Amino acid sequence: MDESIKNRYMKRFKNHKATVVLENEDFLILDWRDKSGSGEYAVRYIVDCQKGNLIVSGDLGDCIASWFNHVTPDKLACYINDISYFMGKFQCSSDTYDYQWRDIVSDLEGIKEEFLKDDGNWNHGISADEVEEDFAEMLRLCDEMTFGENVPYPDAFVELAERYADPWWESEFAHIGKRISGRVYLWAIGYQMALKQIRKAAAEAGEDGAGGADQPVLAPGA
Repeated sequence: MDESIKNRYMKRFKNHKATVVLENEDFLILDWRDKSGSGEYAVRYIVDCQKGNLIVSGDLGDCIASWFNHVTPDKLACYINDISYFMGKFQCSSDTYDYQWRDIVSDLEGIKEEFLKDDGNWNHGISADEVEEDFAEMLRLCDEMTFGENVPYPDAFVELAERYADPWWESEFAHIGKRISGRVYLWAIGYQMALKQIRKAAAEAGEDGAGGADQPVLAPGA
């Protein structure tokens, strides 16, 4: 996980405290909540060690991630540090992608500039003025569109995109504005921070804590 991203999202949990609801060889259940008791950014993590499931619920949405074999809570903290890998284990979840207007504008501008730079390979007899007009129209259409997983683009946008990419759905047009949702990072970072907190408390109390032999070296700031 990129350290700048990690550090940014860690700030959301700066006043959070982890509470162990249950910990044994089969399960770890953690409540991760602001010390004030506020429900903002409150998360419950359930680790089913034998089945290899991580269940996340709370103010940040919900997900179930499955490894289909035995996992320990500490090893799991390492696994989910790779966000793409973590997402690949999702069986179901709240929305995992965001579409922000600034990203949509940036992506369309990038596609346009790439086309204009590479007219030897890409130019299909489309003038630079036409390119500017087409992309301005696509941007206008985007302002009226709803973006999301499996949400179809309107025909007017598709007709324009097809002028520049064939097939358009295998091109960058199919993913404009698409970014991993902050909630996914928060799920992973919150778990790492909560687990580190309870392990530290157990060590300070002179206790090993369940699964202590498997404790990983968490990524910096986890």
